[in-house]
Amino acid sequence: TTITKKDCITMLFKTFARIKNSKDYEKWELETAELLKEQLRSQQPAAEKNGLIFPLAKATIKTRFYWKGKYKRDNSNKSEGLHDALVKAQILLDDSYQVMPDSGQAAKDYSEEVVESLAVMYVTAPI
Repeated sequence: TTITKKDCITMLFKTFARIKNSKDYEKWELETAELLKEQLRSQQPAAEKNGLIFPLAKATIKTRFYWKGKYKRDNSNKSEGLHDALVKAQILLDDSYQVMPDSGQAAKDYSEEVVESLAVMYVTAPI
């Protein structure tokens, strides 16, 4: 069977994809957002005394991953999940570049120092 140029163009414009989070990811995101909400509740009074209003409309997010094991990991993907949880926890207004103009991550294998992998997020906002 020969596919014509017109057939290709038609197929291209009729192609679409649906992306759905896995149940495991959705559960993780919800649990992480709840932990972040708890942390926010404990720190919010002090933050508001210093002029921080949540959700933050502008912030810098730096994430440090302390990995256990030398496995290959996608740090940017992991960071995006954490950014989504910050939004769900109403710490950030959203995770657009306007709200987070500067974000980054660093990582290293800390197998000798940690019992499980962890991430520490540094959220810095103008006052």
